[in-house]
Amino acid sequence: MARIVRFCISNIDFLCKGSVVAVGLLAAVFLVLLVPPSALGQTTSATLTGTVFDASGAVVPSASVTLKNEASGDRRTTVSNGEGYFTFASVPPATYTLTVEKQGFKTWAAKSIALNSDDKRSVTGIKLEPGVANETVVVEATSIQITPVDSGEKSTLINEHILQNVAIVGQNAAEFVKIMPGVAMTGGTMNVSSYAAQDDRTDQGPVGSFSANGTRTAALDITSDGAHIIDPGCNCGQAMNTNADMTAELKVMTSNFGADEAKGPVVISAIGKSGGQQFHGEAYLYARYYSLNANDPQNIDAGNARPETKYFYPGFNIGGPLIIPGTNFNHNREKLFFFFGTEYYKQDVDNGVYHAVVPTAAMRQGNFTDAAYIKSLNGYAVSGVPNSNGFKNGTLDGTKPIDPSGQALMNIYPLPNEDPTQLKGFNYASGQTRYSNMLQFRGRVDYNLSQSTKLYVSYNHQHDSALNSLDVLWGPGGTNSWAAPTTPYPTPIVESSQSDVVTANLTKVINPTLTNEVIFSYTYLNLPNSFKDPTKVARGSLGLNYSLLFSHPNQQSLIFPEMTGWGDGISNMLNTGFELNGTVYAKKTLPSVADNLSKVWRTHTSKFGFYWERTWNEQPGNGNVNGTTVFSNWGSNGTGNAYADMLLGQTTQYSELNFDVTPAFRYITADFYGTDSWKISRRLTLDYGMRFSHLGPWSDTTGYGFAAWYPNLYSAGTGGSVNGATFPGIQWNKVNSSTPLSGSSSRAFFYNPRAGFAWDVLGTGRTVLRGGYGMYHFHDEQNVQNGAYGIVRGSFSSPTMWSPTLASLKPFTGQIPAPSGVTALEPTDNQEPRTQSYSLTVAERMPWHSLLEVAYVGSKSDYLSNYNNNFDQINDLPIGAMFNANTCGTNHNQPCGWQTGGYDSTSTNNARPLYAGPCVAAGNCLGTLKIIDHKMYSNYNSVQVTWNKQAGHFTFLTNYTFGKALGIRGEDGSATGDPLNLRSNYGTLPNNRTHIFNFAYVYEFPTVHNASGFVKAAANGWQISGLTQYQSGADLQAVVSANFGYSAFIPAGTTFMGQTITSAVQASNQNVLGTPDITLMPTLTCNPRQGLKQNQYINGACFSPFTTPGVQGAYVWPTLTGPGFFNTDMSVFKNFTFGSSENKKLQFRFSGYNFINHPNRTFISGDPGLSLTFNSSGSPVANGGIPFGFATNTVGHRIIQGDIKFMW
Repeated sequence: MARIVRFCISNIDFLCKGSVVAVGLLAAVFLVLLVPPSALGQTTSATLTGTVFDASGAVVPSASVTLKNEASGDRRTTVSNGEGYFTFASVPPATYTLTVEKQGFKTWAAKSIALNSDDKRSVTGIKLEPGVANETVVVEATSIQITPVDSGEKSTLINEHILQNVAIVGQNAAEFVKIMPGVAMTGGTMNVSSYAAQDDRTDQGPVGSFSANGTRTAALDITSDGAHIIDPGCNCGQAMNTNADMTAELKVMTSNFGADEAKGPVVISAIGKSGGQQFHGEAYLYARYYSLNANDPQNIDAGNARPETKYFYPGFNIGGPLIIPGTNFNHNREKLFFFFGTEYYKQDVDNGVYHAVVPTAAMRQGNFTDAAYIKSLNGYAVSGVPNSNGFKNGTLDGTKPIDPSGQALMNIYPLPNEDPTQLKGFNYASGQTRYSNMLQFRGRVDYNLSQSTKLYVSYNHQHDSALNSLDVLWGPGGTNSWAAPTTPYPTPIVESSQSDVVTANLTKVINPTLTNEVIFSYTYLNLPNSFKDPTKVARGSLGLNYSLLFSHPNQQSLIFPEMTGWGDGISNMLNTGFELNGTVYAKKTLPSVADNLSKVWRTHTSKFGFYWERTWNEQPGNGNVNGTTVFSNWGSNGTGNAYADMLLGQTTQYSELNFDVTPAFRYITADFYGTDSWKISRRLTLDYGMRFSHLGPWSDTTGYGFAAWYPNLYSAGTGGSVNGATFPGIQWNKVNSSTPLSGSSSRAFFYNPRAGFAWDVLGTGRTVLRGGYGMYHFHDEQNVQNGAYGIVRGSFSSPTMWSPTLASLKPFTGQIPAPSGVTALEPTDNQEPRTQSYSLTVAERMPWHSLLEVAYVGSKSDYLSNYNNNFDQINDLPIGAMFNANTCGTNHNQPCGWQTGGYDSTSTNNARPLYAGPCVAAGNCLGTLKIIDHKMYSNYNSVQVTWNKQAGHFTFLTNYTFGKALGIRGEDGSATGDPLNLRSNYGTLPNNRTHIFNFAYVYEFPTVHNASGFVKAAANGWQISGLTQYQSGADLQAVVSANFGYSAFIPAGTTFMGQTITSAVQASNQNVLGTPDITLMPTLTCNPRQGLKQNQYINGACFSPFTTPGVQGAYVWPTLTGPGFFNTDMSVFKNFTFGSSENKKLQFRFSGYNFINHPNRTFISGDPGLSLTFNSSGSPVANGGIPFGFATNTVGHRIIQGDIKFMW
């Protein structure tokens, strides 16, 4: 037998299961060293151009041009061509000195030219004066580079000065995206960003929590040193934390950037720090302690003390030349450089405030006699004294015994800890902290193989140890939520995530006009989760002895079931997505290869490139193999109290999945592009190009494929079969190889034209008119296709069982009935989401080396997916369908007419369009059929004003956006009213924030020179910095509900279809609209934005208190703007310098986030103030004592942080 040698160093393991780091690292070095440069485009490098003139204005050919990296000393040289034009392509981001020499002329030099990621910058004003070469004319770099004169793109740079001096809440530099122009936060009903930046972990980050220029959150992408680091399962999060102390710069490209950029339509591009000729480094500690913070109003309302949060971030980094003592290697400090940084994130984070009703100790023994207490509880399913089916006046009557398993379920819940009369009817509130720790280190090596060949390799590793006491995949309504009341698990979930990111870049200057750049990257993300103490959730140890419907190899390894009342009262304990033994994991890999070839000819700089990426995503499904138990009071055989039902083992519903699947999907990206920057004249530059993108669809790697919908097969009564069940009209690859593994067709390429211009109006660089257009296709996240996968694997949920007792559950025998609801792909749909962005900007150089820009910025997005809303339910019933159906009566063949109590499910299903043909006799007609496709669209228009100053003692970045985002509602499950007509749902989008203002600043106090040493030490080195943000509120109808849960009555005396009712009847979509599938909308009687009182945002008097059968209100109302968001942070610095160098200093920083402790007015998830309810007499009902439209909650508190940092 061959002997296998295992080689493991730290976390690098060539044969250990799941490790890919070493393989990726070796592959990177092998690739960049051995692959011919022209054989291989994501790019992070910059391009610098210029034209050399003499004093008379004539061009100067054959001038020697040198570009020197001021940190590393690295030099690149070229010569101006016959038009006096020169280009440096594929230049690493850094600060440079540009020198121009020509015999007979004085040397011309410009220092401190900052080139940033993906920059296309032109140096203007190069005029050689007659003289000798040893005479040098030095110009001020800020004056020649402040105004972009050769690119029309819209982007914003966060340089190292801002990164190091403007404090952000977390340690992730990508957090700065929150202050970009046109970037809106998305927090749903809560008036906060969904990214709080108070828990830095692997796969966390702002991506997925912000919308830029009206685009979906999934349109925001992120790279680091060229590596793609997004989580492709959701197009959110970050595999790698872009640590602010390890990042040199952050560039956010928001509109019409060039064809050489692989991602889009909005990209965050982070560039890590690197070493130089001098040793530089820092050691630091950031610390936050709860006793210095203010308590959040949500905690105060719940009666909770300040959570005992603690944050400690020790770290250090160092960079410089790599020298081998005792040798002459790199003795000139110009060949090899390194950077290494590490940080430990010691975090005890706030777990949020969650409210619930839990059973008391007496209830767990069958005592529900405290009527006053019970009636004070929140939720109609738990606020009644049980008085039937085993109970009499709150006491067991002896007809039904306590069910041991039901009692065991009750004992999983914690005991009450609050007075329900003081907490809106809730008797339990959780507000504890949890630990969430992470270790990160990042290294980079730069090697100048020769003056014309440069290589760098960077590597980032991080791993977590964190706890989560709630569900890791599906939130219970959000922190500080009154909806979906939730309690923690009996034991927390341990999250042990890790990631590895490696990048290698090889740049070769083939000749002065030809440069090639090769980039390789590999991203690995592993997200395992498991319960800390499995015995506390295992069925056996909990005493759950009822039978499951499906057999599993080890019954004792199973965990407790999901418990919910769907908001009716009992506390949710959700565990969707967990495997049998309570573990869940996800793995993602993203290897990529790119090549960029640059050619200079005349006044053109042309680039051609290629980009290849394989995206692999393996993550759990959403089924529940441990069962779902529903306890409410809308089932039969109930006692009148859901917790009393639980004690007797009497469920309202029960369902169970036969087995869960873990999808493993992948797709291939293969792009090539060509682009040209043409300096038409001294004043005008034109950019144009095309990117050809092959975005392969998600494909199943297990060989099953996705369910696809074929109407012709449905008409014939044929389709794919699994587990003995046939799904008419549905096919997948495993049963029919002609159906692709992707379920839908693909296309060779998507075509993405890009164009832009920059016109230097006066020829001085003071006033520039810039603009452009770009088309960008971006790929669906895996979540889009997930719903079409389970049935092809035979993963079925049992038919919902109505009101079984736990004791009556028996193992399932025979064939599992096929689910009547199916999600499938449209096989002819070969689209991916597309965004077209465009802008026109007037840029003006202002006093103090500042830049003012006024821009129109717009975008149009189409081919957006419909996966997470109710559109394209092609078996839905239109308005009036049931009024005119002939599917009612005993035999379901009689006219239905108007039924005030609604229609039974059989009558409704028989009326559906797909209840026809052979499936009727076969008994397998589909009930609901969701077809996933790309038909949604949106648009965005804005005016954006920015004023930036990034030099001098006072630097700032400020912007204001006035914009409007419109489109088809429904993104991320947001409110929709009419699933049958897309246009009916066109309105203000949930990501619309009409007014956005941001201001970031750094002020360094003047230095005192003429004073004693003590006075100078005390008076010098002070600075302040801060961030101020304002965003107007979101449209409440768009983010909350199409009809705010409209509850009203049909008044007495109403006559419809020949019937007259004598007493008021509760209105529903069935008895008013004749369909269960369309939302019942109230009619408006006035403008609900007018006549508002303090803290009121919707005028409830403008909604009709009664409904009329056959009459439907408008689906989209005037924009109902909710509370605005305001926040301001400030930091105070004191620096002590050592010696004559400003670079060696000890810094103390004191930061206050929301330092004025200003809470924002807010609605919260499930807010009773957003429940539109009328009683039978037409009077409004104040749910929970809160009138409709009033925001009674506030959120937000001051956080204090202290820092100490030594820099050299």
